[in-house]
Amino acid sequence: MATALNKLINDINALKAVKRKKETAENEFRRIYDLMKQIGCVSINNVAELKRLKTVMDSKLVNEKFNGFVVVYNCPEAVALGREMGFTINNSDEVEGFKGI
Repeated sequence: MATALNKLINDINALKAVKRKKETAENEFRRIYDLMKQIGCVSINNVAELKRLKTVMDSKLVNEKFNGFVVVYNCPEAVALGREMGFTINNSDEVEGFKGI
C-alpha cells in the first residue's frame, strides 16, 4: 500500500514538474515575441533557430503577426527556407551597417 502511494505521489510530482516546465516555456515564448515586436527584427545564425522562430510564430501563444524582418548570418539555407516560410528575410551582407542585436 505504501509503495503504491509513494508511486502515485511521485507520478503527481512528475506531472507538476512537466506543467511547470510547459508554463516556463510558454512564458519564454511570450517574452521573446514581445521583444521581437519592440525591436522590429530578429537575427538568426542557422536553420534550427529559424525553425524555433517559426514554432513561436505558429504557436497559439502569439496573437499578432510579426511584421518585422529576420536577419540571417552566414547561412544561405536559412535565407532560402525563411523566405519559403513567408518571413521577410535579409541576409546580413545585404543590410548595410547592421551589427546584430
